[in-house]
Amino acid sequence: MTSNLSEEFDAQQKKIHDLEIENAKLKSGIVGRSGTLIISPNPLYSEETCGIKFSKGRGFVPDDRKNAADIVKTLVQDFGYATEHIDDWKNMPAEQSEQVDKNMIDVLDKGVRL
Repeated sequence: MTSNLSEEFDAQQKKIHDLEIENAKLKSGIVGRSGTLIISPNPLYSEETCGIKFSKGRGFVPDDRKNAADIVKTLVQDFGYATEHIDDWKNMPAEQSEQVDKNMIDVLDKGVRL
């Protein structure tokens, strides 16, 4: 019986932890937002270009940002950056795609400027 209670306790603790993470993402404003992931040719680039903060070669332009299309166009045409549109951060693929790594949400939580 003690083993069952311990397992149940551990399961509930994991649920609490998962809900806390989800809540933090929702509060950050990133989850549920769509936009364009910008990938620098330099994977170490962690500066700002065109008002977009980059971290580890990645930046994000939310679709609802003023002049978003113009910013993305400039980054691609003038700086040679690659892009990938993200429909909903909540549904970000867990595995790496061609240009998106699974740690991107953590990077963006710290670097998005709105």
